[in-house]
Amino acid sequence: MLTTTQIRKLAPRPVRYSAGAGAGLELVVQPSGRKSWVYRYVLAGQRESLTLGQWPRISLDAARKRRDLMAEIVARGESAAEHQRRERLRAGDRVTVQEFGARWLAEVVVPARKEPKTVERYLKRDVYPALGARPMSRVTGEEVQRLIFARRDEGSPEAAAAIRHLLKRLFDYGRVCGVSEANPVDRTPLRFVTRHHSRERYLSEAELKIFLQKVLDVRLGRIGTVLELMLLTLCRKSELRCARWEQVDLNVGLWEVPAELSKTGKPHIVYLSQRAHQLFLHLKGLAGNAEVVLPMRDSLTEPMGPATLNKAMNRIKWGMPHFTPHDLRRTASTHLTEMKYNPEWIEKALNHTQPGVRGIYNRYQYGDERKQMLQEWADWLEELRDEA
Repeated sequence: MLTTTQIRKLAPRPVRYSAGAGAGLELVVQPSGRKSWVYRYVLAGQRESLTLGQWPRISLDAARKRRDLMAEIVARGESAAEHQRRERLRAGDRVTVQEFGARWLAEVVVPARKEPKTVERYLKRDVYPALGARPMSRVTGEEVQRLIFARRDEGSPEAAAAIRHLLKRLFDYGRVCGVSEANPVDRTPLRFVTRHHSRERYLSEAELKIFLQKVLDVRLGRIGTVLELMLLTLCRKSELRCARWEQVDLNVGLWEVPAELSKTGKPHIVYLSQRAHQLFLHLKGLAGNAEVVLPMRDSLTEPMGPATLNKAMNRIKWGMPHFTPHDLRRTASTHLTEMKYNPEWIEKALNHTQPGVRGIYNRYQYGDERKQMLQEWADWLEELRDEA
């Protein structure tokens, strides 16, 4: 008979294995070391199994009591697994979206996401006012669609898509935890929320001339500065949007993107050309005492929202086909490649991870080369602006 002392001594193996605890109760040991209680039984000639919980959160005695309860249900000719599923769904009638949202945020989002505050902001501003008091198991596809389409029809398709993605992950976790049976977001495909943007779009020389003149328009405010800075530095929108002044050294002329904001999970140095340095100085004057480079209105610590830049861009009459902030990175990469710069310098400037064995062993960052390349890139753009 399995004892608590024996359980503690069960070590992981390359493949999972089970240790019997009697009467259909087993402790399954995963290669990761996780140990879970499983009750196996036969109903109408069919083998079924039911996970009762993890050890040590569920003790040996508690697992046996739970097994005995499930055995009584099986003896009545009912499926223990189906009984547990119904019990969890009944619990879902008592758990509201706001209550489960707090759990999802703590258990899933915060440990894994670089910007949990953005998710929390969407929950508080958009999801909770509309669905917060609704039980998880009773939220309908129509209710979710109404919320998403309302944001879309306000002229914020990017925000609507972000809310859809958030709700999909929230209800997916609700299914895992047994508090919702289906995902109501499935009723609203992404293609009806926002249009697909081509991954081949970049600005030609002629379009760059228009762009470089347009971003100087004082009516654009800091949006024009942000867009030009993205083109000059090849940075991602999220990297600049969440940048903090403590990460920008205007004396040396560099900006460090910390690992938590870098898509590669590693710190990234951006070397500032003279023009990029001027633009950061301009943003510093606009930011005042704010801790972040691009503060939200009426805040010194919170950055502008993730959809702000896209919404502002959509209001500008560019006089050219639609493009997105991310297309500015592709524009820079394309033109620098045409200028015959070393592809590895460009990839490092884009903060891409080099694939293959070379990516593992080549730790050189091409700092001097990138600094020179970005200054020459800025000089070329100024020449284009003068020609416009």
